[in-house]
Amino acid sequence: MRLIYALLLLWATETEAFGVRSGPRHAFATKVASAAESVDFSGGLAPEQDLVRRDLTLITFDLDDTLFPIGPVVDEANVAMIEAITKLGYPSSITSETVIETTKNIRKELDSAITYTDLRKLAIRTELLKYNMDADALDDSVVHHVFEAWLLERHASAERHLFEGAQQVLTHLREQFPSLQIGAITNGRGNPLDMKGSALPSLFDFCISGEDEGVFPNRKPHKGIYEAALEHVKLSLTDGSSEKCWIHVGDDLANDVGASAACGAKTIWLDTNDDLKSSSSRFATNAPLPSWSTIGEEERETRRKLAEAASAFVDIRIESLVDLPNAEDSVTHNIPFQHADASPTKGPTFILENLIQMNHELSVTASIFRSILDGIILTN
Repeated sequence: MRLIYALLLLWATETEAFGVRSGPRHAFATKVASAAESVDFSGGLAPEQDLVRRDLTLITFDLDDTLFPIGPVVDEANVAMIEAITKLGYPSSITSETVIETTKNIRKELDSAITYTDLRKLAIRTELLKYNMDADALDDSVVHHVFEAWLLERHASAERHLFEGAQQVLTHLREQFPSLQIGAITNGRGNPLDMKGSALPSLFDFCISGEDEGVFPNRKPHKGIYEAALEHVKLSLTDGSSEKCWIHVGDDLANDVGASAACGAKTIWLDTNDDLKSSSSRFATNAPLPSWSTIGEEERETRRKLAEAASAFVDIRIESLVDLPNAEDSVTHNIPFQHADASPTKGPTFILENLIQMNHELSVTASIFRSILDGIILTN
């Protein structure tokens, strides 16, 4: 290592001596000379030149389509909801499809934001009232019971459908960084702390939901939900410190990448190249929306435009959570990133160099994206 630094310092000195005082070579030579000045050639690297450029302080994850595929999870939760309705004696004409259609109709009529919980409960109540003509006779506890059946199965199904490597990667982070804060940031009701059938409650420190008091209606891609997460862990990224690092991992370009980058996160975009698993793919193409989705075409077009703008803020793209440890190393050590399965026979490897410097150069653009996001409230 000492020999390498000595040779690089010699090269940098010669660059200056030969009059190369501009352009990429000069810029790199200047960085080398500066770095080499802190090298203690008698004992390796000086303490201030530690290879770890930033301390990983916080890592947050989106949930739906990041830790598990939301499609089958919602489908199975809807089945549990209908079973609960049937057990209460309601006719089989109430189905997942009729509840979804009712939900869409309710959304079209709304002129203000509504939580997913209230929207789903309102749809359930509307369906049940088709057979309970007296609204006063339909107790709120009945609607709550049906909703809880849906929510309980949503969590159980998410546990069953965890993406390959999800739990192992989280365990690795917990073991590798004992003081690291690991959190979930989601617009909906999924919560890893409530997934008691898995190890997730012990692997997450907190979960911030777009329905939380003090957050709603500022859910993704509004910066309010991310600011709530930073406030929860008492982390400030505006004090000029270069020692703190927050990484956010998610599948949605606008909601996860653009929005978190606008708040200071290093972004890791999970792009599975699978329309069934990637929300960015769903909203960026003209493919039919999933049966469980209740968004309209106008909102879909808004999401597509936001995703396109947010693509500039992808620090690292991964195709599987298995790649996450390598991506985390790239961010904190500022070294090139390679997919876990990279090999000469599997095509080009995604390489990202000088990640931290690149993010600083994008800060102006990030502020523009942040201003676009202010006041925007989207729903799933």
